[in-house]
Amino acid sequence: MKNFAVIGLGQFGSQIAISLTQKGFDVLGIDTSSTVINELKELITRAVILDATDESAMRAMNLDTFDKLVVAIGSNVQDSLLTVALLQKLGIDHEDIYVRAIDPLQEGILKS
Repeated sequence: MKNFAVIGLGQFGSQIAISLTQKGFDVLGIDTSSTVINELKELITRAVILDATDESAMRAMNLDTFDKLVVAIGSNVQDSLLTVALLQKLGIDHEDIYVRAIDPLQEGILKS
């Protein structure tokens, strides 16, 4: 069974995490908001409160063992970009990372 990590559980990320779970995939949801995590913990496989820009915390999650990672952080472009850079630093192949880009500038930065 494929497993996914969804980082950023706002409206977009939550829907992705819930849909993947409903399709039978193992889903880890990551967000900094305890409110969001509490709302989703019964709807997805696993949900944790975590700062995705914290290297040691992210390393402890063993994200390199996941098949695909979705960075759905939409409200904070800097955190989104830092999270992607950190995932690459952790050795995750860029082809296994899917990122929500909220504007053409962010998309261009991510592609580079």
